[in-house]
Amino acid sequence: MKLALLVFLFAIGMTHVARTRRGGGGIVALNGIDMRYQVHGDGEPLVLLHGFLGSGDTWATILGNLDRLGRDYRLIIPDMRGHGGSTNPAGEFTMRQSAQDVFALRDHLGIERFKAIGMSGGGMTLLPWRCIRRFRTPGCGSCPTAGISASSPRT
Repeated sequence: MKLALLVFLFAIGMTHVARTRRGGGGIVALNGIDMRYQVHGDGEPLVLLHGFLGSGDTWATILGNLDRLGRDYRLIIPDMRGHGGSTNPAGEFTMRQSAQDVFALRDHLGIERFKAIGMSGGGMTLLPWRCIRRFRTPGCGSCPTAGISASSPRT
């Protein structure tokens, strides 16, 4: 019985991994790091930024099958600096640098304008974003984010 349960859980986990890996993407060198990213769909560009200690794969867990949302949007899902499959050789992380990394990815992909949603740390990354490139981001949204204070990094 225990073996059957383990096999069942393994099969479910592999189905989830297969769902999150479908689509385009890869790893690109930019701003001194190697950034892993996923691309799903063909519509209007929408960047999804995960929270701290997460990765782009978090979005498949939250949203389910990314192919459904990819019917209306071209989902661009990076692993932020030092998270998931992205490196961080300097060992430093700021919201401003994270925003610059995502804009460098956007330039690599040849995208002029896009919308973005961030949760937790990804939402905090959006704060300096509007200041850095306000005219190239027509819409930003963030899921509830804690820990923003006057001592947070400024742009």
